[in-house]
Amino acid sequence: LGFLYWHQERYEDAIKANESALKINREQNDLEEAVSVLVNLGMVMRNWGDLDRALAYLKEAEESNKALGSPMHQGYILTIASNVYRDQGDVEKALQYYQQVHEINVQTRRLHTRTFSLKVVANLCWESGKIEECLRYCDDLVVLTRNLHIKSEIAQALSIYGLRLMMLSRFDAALPRLLEAADLFADHLYT
Repeated sequence: LGFLYWHQERYEDAIKANESALKINREQNDLEEAVSVLVNLGMVMRNWGDLDRALAYLKEAEESNKALGSPMHQGYILTIASNVYRDQGDVEKALQYYQQVHEINVQTRRLHTRTFSLKVVANLCWESGKIEECLRYCDDLVVLTRNLHIKSEIAQALSIYGLRLMMLSRFDAALPRLLEAADLFADHLYT
C-alpha cells in the first residue's frame, strides 16, 4: 500500500502504511524487511520534500543494515541519500555517497549497475567542477560498456563522453566518439 500511495503522491498515506509495516517488521524481528521499509520511508520523505526526515530514515536504515551486511541494501541506501544531498544542493556530499555506491558495484561485480553509477558519478564530478575526473569516469564508462557488448549502452557512453568533450571545446577528441555513437544508435535502431 505504501508503494501505491507513494506513486499516487498520497505521501501522508504512504508514510502511515510504511510506518505500520515497519512496526510489524520490528515485532517479528525481520531486520531485512525493516531496512527496506526504512529506505521506502526515506524515498517518500524525499518526494514529499522533507529532506531532513528522509536522511533520518536513511541513516536508521544504514545503521540497521550494518547487522545484515547487505551490499545491495547499502548501495540502495547510499543512492537515495546521494539524491537527497543533491536535492539539498550539496553536490560534494552527493558525489562522495555515489562514489561509495560505485565501489559497491565494483566489489559485487554488478557490471550493468556499474554503468549507471559511472554515469551518475561522472555527472556529479562535472557539476562539482572536477572536469578531468569526470572525463576519467566517462572513459571508464566507455571501456565497461564495450566489455558488456551492449550497443545501446556503448552508444550512450560515447555520446556522454563526446558531449562533455565538446562542451570543453575539445572537438578533435569529441568528434570520433560522437560519430561512433551515432553509428551505433543507428545500427541499434535498425537491427
